[in-house]
Amino acid sequence: MSTASLESLEALHHDLDALQENRFHIIDRLSGELEAHIEEFQNLLDHRTRNNASAVPGANAKIEIDNVEYEVNEDFRNQSLQLADELNLDERESAKLLLLAQDDARDFDRTAIVSAIMRFHRRRQYLLECIRLLFHLSTGALGEDDSEPEDDQDQPQPDLPNENRRITALLDVIRSRVIGQGSSYLDKLFNAVKEVESGLQKVGDRTQRAAVVGQALSRDEEQIMEYERDTLNIQHESLSAIITLYIGLGRMTSTNILRQTLARLQTLDKHDLVLLHYVPVIMKLAAKCISGGLPDHEIGTIHTQLMNKDELDRWASKNLCHTVRAWWIVSYKGRYTDDETREPVASPEGDLLDQSLRNGGLHFMLSVAQDVKKGDWRDPAKLQLTSFLLGDTARLAPETPSPTEPFQEMVMDLFQNFIHDFISNMPDTLRLLKFQEDDQRRLLRSRFQNNTSEYRYDLDRFLVLISYAYQDYPDSARDFWIDSEGHMYGFLQWAAKRQTTPRVAAFCEMLRSLSEGEICADNTHQFLLDEGAPVAGKLRRTTSLSWSQIFAELEFYATQIRERQAVTNTGNAIDAQHAQEQLIEPESNIMLECYLRLVSHLCGGSAKVRNWLLQNEANPIAHILFQLISTSADSKIRAWCFMTLAALTVDKNPDTSAGMWEKLDLWISGAPSTAPTAARSAAPPTTNRPEPLVLDHIASGFEEPHGFMHLLNGLVIPGTNELGLNDELPFPENLGSSYRLPGISTYIDFALGRVFADGTMKLSDTYQANLLRLTCLDFICTCLSSFNEDLVIIANRSNMPVERIIRSSSLESYVLWHPFSRVMEHLFDDKCLKALFAAAKQDPQAINLAASNSPLVLSLVRSIEAMNLILKFQSMYFDVVRPFIRKMNPDRKPVSQSLFPSFEDAVLKDLSIIVNLGLYCGLGHSELTLCSLALLEKLSSSRKLSYPVGQIRADRSKLITQLEQDNEAERISRGLMSSMTIDEREIEVGPLASGYSIKSGIISFLKSTLLATPDRPNIAHLLLGFNCTAHSIYIENQDAFANGSCLFFAIGRLVMEYPNRDGANFLAWSSNITQACTEILRILWRSPLTSQLVLTQLRESDYAFLQALRQMVIGTRTIWSELMIADPAFFITDSALALRNFLHQRTAYFDFLAREFRYCKVGNVTSLLLRLQAVLLGSAHFPGQAPQSCPNIFELFDFMELDYSSPGPIVDSAYIREADFVVCQTTRHDEPPGPLFDLPRAEEIILLQRNEFTKDHQPLAGSKELVKTPAEDLELLEFNEAANNAFFSILARNQWREVVIAQAETLKSWTQLMVVAIETCQFEPAIELAFVHQAYQLIVPKFEKAVFIDIKTAVELATLLLTLLKSSKYKNEKDKTPNGSTNGKVSTTLSKSNGRMSVLDNTNDIEFQVFRAALNASVSSTSNVEFREVCYQVCCQYLRNVSGDVPKGSIRRRNILRTIKQVNDRLIEIAADDACNGRNSCGIGALLLLESLVSVSAIDDPKLILSGLESVNFVAICVDCIRRIPVDLREAAPEDVPLVFGYHNACLALLVRIAQTRPGAVQVLNAGLFSAVEDSQIFSTDPDVGLELNNQELLKKFFDLMVSVLRIVNSVVLKFQSDQTIGPARDFLSRNRNSVIGILKRHDGVGGIEMDSSINLSDLVDNITLLMAATDYLEFESVTTDRKRTMMDVFT
Repeated sequence: MSTASLESLEALHHDLDALQENRFHIIDRLSGELEAHIEEFQNLLDHRTRNNASAVPGANAKIEIDNVEYEVNEDFRNQSLQLADELNLDERESAKLLLLAQDDARDFDRTAIVSAIMRFHRRRQYLLECIRLLFHLSTGALGEDDSEPEDDQDQPQPDLPNENRRITALLDVIRSRVIGQGSSYLDKLFNAVKEVESGLQKVGDRTQRAAVVGQALSRDEEQIMEYERDTLNIQHESLSAIITLYIGLGRMTSTNILRQTLARLQTLDKHDLVLLHYVPVIMKLAAKCISGGLPDHEIGTIHTQLMNKDELDRWASKNLCHTVRAWWIVSYKGRYTDDETREPVASPEGDLLDQSLRNGGLHFMLSVAQDVKKGDWRDPAKLQLTSFLLGDTARLAPETPSPTEPFQEMVMDLFQNFIHDFISNMPDTLRLLKFQEDDQRRLLRSRFQNNTSEYRYDLDRFLVLISYAYQDYPDSARDFWIDSEGHMYGFLQWAAKRQTTPRVAAFCEMLRSLSEGEICADNTHQFLLDEGAPVAGKLRRTTSLSWSQIFAELEFYATQIRERQAVTNTGNAIDAQHAQEQLIEPESNIMLECYLRLVSHLCGGSAKVRNWLLQNEANPIAHILFQLISTSADSKIRAWCFMTLAALTVDKNPDTSAGMWEKLDLWISGAPSTAPTAARSAAPPTTNRPEPLVLDHIASGFEEPHGFMHLLNGLVIPGTNELGLNDELPFPENLGSSYRLPGISTYIDFALGRVFADGTMKLSDTYQANLLRLTCLDFICTCLSSFNEDLVIIANRSNMPVERIIRSSSLESYVLWHPFSRVMEHLFDDKCLKALFAAAKQDPQAINLAASNSPLVLSLVRSIEAMNLILKFQSMYFDVVRPFIRKMNPDRKPVSQSLFPSFEDAVLKDLSIIVNLGLYCGLGHSELTLCSLALLEKLSSSRKLSYPVGQIRADRSKLITQLEQDNEAERISRGLMSSMTIDEREIEVGPLASGYSIKSGIISFLKSTLLATPDRPNIAHLLLGFNCTAHSIYIENQDAFANGSCLFFAIGRLVMEYPNRDGANFLAWSSNITQACTEILRILWRSPLTSQLVLTQLRESDYAFLQALRQMVIGTRTIWSELMIADPAFFITDSALALRNFLHQRTAYFDFLAREFRYCKVGNVTSLLLRLQAVLLGSAHFPGQAPQSCPNIFELFDFMELDYSSPGPIVDSAYIREADFVVCQTTRHDEPPGPLFDLPRAEEIILLQRNEFTKDHQPLAGSKELVKTPAEDLELLEFNEAANNAFFSILARNQWREVVIAQAETLKSWTQLMVVAIETCQFEPAIELAFVHQAYQLIVPKFEKAVFIDIKTAVELATLLLTLLKSSKYKNEKDKTPNGSTNGKVSTTLSKSNGRMSVLDNTNDIEFQVFRAALNASVSSTSNVEFREVCYQVCCQYLRNVSGDVPKGSIRRRNILRTIKQVNDRLIEIAADDACNGRNSCGIGALLLLESLVSVSAIDDPKLILSGLESVNFVAICVDCIRRIPVDLREAAPEDVPLVFGYHNACLALLVRIAQTRPGAVQVLNAGLFSAVEDSQIFSTDPDVGLELNNQELLKKFFDLMVSVLRIVNSVVLKFQSDQTIGPARDFLSRNRNSVIGILKRHDGVGGIEMDSSINLSDLVDNITLLMAATDYLEFESVTTDRKRTMMDVFT
């Protein structure tokens, strides 16, 4: 035995299952899997038992398992020995099994021993199931689907006949090798059965011994006992199925196996699963022995032995013996049916069969059929009838688990064969059964005996057996209908005649099973149309069962019950009792119930039946049913009346719905039940209303509320005419208006108040409570989901005439009377919410054991769906609907005076629902998981729940606190992790796989939760494996992160391992997973809460380098979900989503690399930096491995090569216009790259347009022309074409918008990565030069193109160009020595490398192209302020870079000046406007650019720029800025002060540069420089007071302004040594003498004033000194002083 084969067997089982569904693509893999497991199939359940030779060594010894050596500790050895004892397993195999179970123990929170035992039995179970499937498929099961190709019409199918032959041949070969020759394998199977039965006996004995002794089992022992009992029963069932299939595949050569099986059956004395599992074996053995070619004498010997009178004494179960005899006789009779020349060698079979059936044979068969068909859905009526027919016959205990579906199918198939053979081979026995029963019944009735226990019901049991055998098998049921001249149809006709009351019930049950599917239902309808003359008023039935008889009987019993009720009301109890005894048989209630069940079933399954019943005026079914409901009939009968009425509403039209509502409302109101033709003008009285009494009567118990809720559900479900718009009320608008407020509030109050809030909480039967909850929750979900809130939104936000278009009389009536509002009101009432939360909080263990379609799971799913709908609609209800209703209908009685203000407030009262929802996600029910995740996503994203208003900021999230209790978060996380594993077979199925949907739901929940509260810990962090405090995240369980056993690493594995593409085809559905997981990681690494932790974990796992290997270069011919980007249908398919996902993942990759570069720079991590640099250059390095190639950073610029055009607008037509969809826009129309449309709302706009079109083209009232003309057909085609075009246009624009945004984000991340890399990387000089040059070559063409196409892209590219230019300047400066010569190292490199010199020259040329492109772009018509700012900086940086390398007359200088001249006038105009329009960064850039232009043109042509500046009077504006410096600083907000300083510094720098030329100095002087300086009062501040600033940074900036102004003055003075400049300059110095002296004193430290070390006044002092020298100020001051003294001397 290979204990490690569990996973491989599980995979094989999955593939064999897939093969049943004709998924032939797995054949090659399946062949290898089968080959690998042949030995295990041959060994079956054999394993090495415990022996001394294989004992586990003692503590600290070594043991080798799978070529790995382990050291054994004492604890492991003890556990291994205990496991070996428990399983009788070889000790080394036990040790291996225990080792393999360690992970299971951790994942499922069980002990290692329990996990090992479970693993051992799971392997056996999968092994047996694989063998069963192998044998089953070998029987030809693959061909069963060939007759119904419609099941897979949407899927491309291979050549099925060839594939069938290929796989059949493979299976035959494998099966032959498994079973070998002879019957040895069959013997091994029976031995395995004995082993399993021994195990079951052992479990039973241990449990019983513990109970007798009174010793409680430990938790582990309880788990082991319970699991072994269940799994051994399943193994026993699988072995039974394998033996049955084996017998069917082979040819019987002897009767030994039959004799052995009979001997075993004789010993079975309990009616349990073991006995049940032998049923298909003995049935198949009997049939095979008789028909399998054995000689007559052997068959005769068995027959004689089995029919011997003494044989019965040997059997522990007499009923089983009679049953086996019956099976044998029917098959035995069939052996000689076709051979008329031979006579049977034994006694007459008919008498023997009659004895067997009469003595318990049919009892046992019916009991087995009931036990086998036991499921999660009870059928109380059928169970009641079966129980009535079985009496005290043994049945399985109620707590016994249900057999599996394959076993049910096998047993029912054998029963079908038995039934067919019985009807075909032994009709005389059937006639005899009927005659004897009828005769006995007549005899007992003639004696006035009503004791039903004395009746024989063998034929009735046979009919019910048929109903079980053919239930859920419509294909098999066609055997009864396919040949009207055949035995099976003839049996139906015969059995339908002259029926007794109980036989009518059994026959109805049989017909009910034979009428599943529309074809069989129609055949049953035709069968019942075979009319006879009913005898009204009598119970005797002389004709066949027919519709007429059903109607007559229903009316008859309704009349009799009403008369009995009238007699009872008069007080004559004796007459009432007499009437009951004479007219109503004991089985009448069962019969009536079965009548109604049959009618209900046929109505639900056949439109033909429904239409016939609704149009049958002779027998108005609704009228009859309401008559029966109005009586005091049994509650089950009344309930089925409601169910039948509900079935009539299936696929209803408006007329059917309105008619049924009116009938129901009249009945509820107490109006007399009248025929349909009666007038309806008379309204019931408004006083003494009977509604409460009627509803009170219905509300009691289970059956009637359940049936009534079914009827309400059928009535509120939108009809077949509803196309998805839901614009019509589900009832007539004037319903009940003559005696109460119109509408169905009465019914809603009853359904939610009486039934749901009260009734479901009072039921003690869990099954009934779940079933009633399910119907109530269906009603709630239907009422909520059928309300179209978009109608209100469209009506309020658009000009569309919604009032005229919708089918309701008005939008006001729709909102006022739709059941949505009343249901929502109930759902915020405390009682109703308690019932809702009770439905949503179930035991996870019970849910885990239940089937996905069980009432328990379905009611749970509906409760969660209801909560999702409440959260979806609550804002519309509270903000719009409720205020409107209070205004328009103030008299409506409220449900309660105190309602919850929101659903979140209700959740806050019971936060444990969060834990339940989380646990449901790991139970394997896909629908439950998805709706639970959707609700969790909404609740966890609610700030009200996470951090309620008023909660102290330091408090932790309530949701986190709830999940941390009892370690629930870890349990939930483990459940989610189990769904996040990567399954190759799931990927093969694609997006339809349930596992894919669950993964998508989990990822969406995590992503939404993380985005909802990005700055606070939330439950997503907790479930991912982090620990949360009030404001921080940390890792406590380092082991979980070390071994990757937390949800965080499951997300990471999906990112790295889930396939994005199929070959070269990028898949949208699979990339949805990887992109969403990548986005989760990106949210985590970008959040300050988790950035450090997550980046560290990803760094340790080499995430960056693994991702580098996953990158793929794309192009215009890349295939995205089967289409290339040039395909016209690209943006209306998933292809656009595949491209979008790819771009988002590429963005995240760039973002992560950039963060890693920054980490290396900050932390000086050289080794990681070198590896990252290699990735940029196209090589991924891993420790101890050879480098692997990957796309380099420039190849990953491929996304910018994609060329696609914007989808055009909607083409206006006569029916649909672009303006109609404005209401669907969720973003502004002018917001780039265009508006985003709400697609569901757009669909509703189209549906409204369709409604309008239909109304406008309806024939006039009374018109006889109902057939559409060709012109009308053409108009309809045109409308449909316009509608489709409009929708696909909107879809294309939405998806194009997503791609454009994704591409822009990718470009931004790429440019940021390039910027960081340029600033951080430590390349070799040659590599760095080549890197920069290649970057230029790649970017410049894209930049020039983007200027006119996409300005945002141009901004990003310009930013990168600026960085490249800055790095070039930095490199040039670094490569120069302090005296300006080049560094020796670089010189040597240049001298030795002509290639590098060539690259350098090319780089210089391309940098000039950058300058030219940026300069031209800044004056383009498409430029904006943001773009021009970057262009200004690019141009400035280039001019600074070349300022020292372009001597006068050089080619580069001439090229620069020529480029400037080409755009001079336009450039100066735009730059001047930008500079004047605000003190912003663009204005600063414009000033700096003008300064650089003036500088570069000063030598060759000073007037080139100055003349343009003069023409726009810009110099005067700049000079005036000096005057405004104090004003701007005072008016600026504190945060804008640095920007104001920067602006004025740039302006002053420009003036300095202008003043350094002679023409410019003139302009500056003429603009009033000295008066501006004087007005600014910059130099007028008292040096001892005004300059005492505490803020040293502001003080430094103030001195810098002084320097800048002095430089302007000095430049003007130095250019003009004349009275025009010298005089004003001297006056300037004189006026500001105190300030100048203060500055000089500060510089020299005179007066005790200490300067901050960051402030250097040298430049300021130098400029003051220069100005004094240039103006001879000191001499001038001395002369002036002497003159003043001379004048003073005159007075001395």
